[in-house]
Amino acid sequence: NAGNSAYDEISFTWDVTAPTTSDNFANNNIWVNSDQTITLTPSDGTGSGVASTKYCINGIDDCTPDQNYTASLLFSTEGVVYFRYQSTDNAGNVEVVISKTVKIDKTGPSIVHTQPVQKREIGETTEINATITDVLNTVATATLYYTVDGTPSSIVMTSLGGDIYNATIPASSQSETATYHIEAVDNMGTNTVGTTYNIAVTSLVLDLSSDWNLVSVPKTLEDNSIGTVLPSREVWKYVRSGESGTWETPTTINPGEGYWVNKELTAGGVGINYDESCSGPGCGPSETIYLQPGWNLMGHMCTIAEPPTDAFGTVYDYLFILRYNRATDEFVIHSTTNNYNMEPGEGYWIFLVSGAQLPYTNFCG
Repeated sequence: NAGNSAYDEISFTWDVTAPTTSDNFANNNIWVNSDQTITLTPSDGTGSGVASTKYCINGIDDCTPDQNYTASLLFSTEGVVYFRYQSTDNAGNVEVVISKTVKIDKTGPSIVHTQPVQKREIGETTEINATITDVLNTVATATLYYTVDGTPSSIVMTSLGGDIYNATIPASSQSETATYHIEAVDNMGTNTVGTTYNIAVTSLVLDLSSDWNLVSVPKTLEDNSIGTVLPSREVWKYVRSGESGTWETPTTINPGEGYWVNKELTAGGVGINYDESCSGPGCGPSETIYLQPGWNLMGHMCTIAEPPTDAFGTVYDYLFILRYNRATDEFVIHSTTNNYNMEPGEGYWIFLVSGAQLPYTNFCG
């Protein structure tokens, strides 16, 4: 009633704005081939201040951030993951979840290849096939690197469809060890270097199975000893003596003669080299040998394949020629029905229908 009054002043600060969070991740949804580190920087401006920042990592872009962010995060696992985060301020305002996609591929393509041959002849090419895949990305290029005749070179492999890639190693012009390997690069630039393979290149490769083989050589060899050419194998040759013949175990292998060979320790080819410096009788081919009446065990006297009619000429009319088929363990008589070629490296039974020996010279075409 005395008319006295009193008052006080109270101020309020309203914060209705959610905080914001930034990151330093420049490779969002971009494939990279290295580990990635992400740092978050939350801010609430002039608001009530950031109370917390939470995150989650998942393979599906639907997780709820529930882990407290305290330091930069390292991503090193290959593949695709989603990094989701949000901040909350002291007023309870919650930021909308932010999602980033991390894609890491540190592994180059996979190269699956089986060496087609370990030995080949001078003048032969070698076809190379490989299955090349990349789990996370695609194969950008596949290249065949090879060394032939001492010269390194390369060729881009051709895709045959699917994951199959193909290229051809050119022929060698000399006896040597050719080498090759495959390299593949994915679209990230990650490189895979395949295994290096060796191919022994020789004048002739005797194709031997693990059972009996009937073989020969068309020319004199650099080293013609049985112990060098056919080590640890059972070798027989048929030697004519009068009207019949005997079986002997030879110590050398010579042009024009046929040999039975057994017990190839590891089935596959045996590489041998001709003595290119040898000339004159005994060096073959294009020299004269004599076919005896009855059975003769001999080899093809030429370094190229020929029909028997070309190889023997007019002498062919007096002959029965038998070729050994290893697959069926049978002999096949040459005829118009079984018109096979005589091959260098193969041996043949020759039956001469004549009362006297006949000279035979193969001039190789």
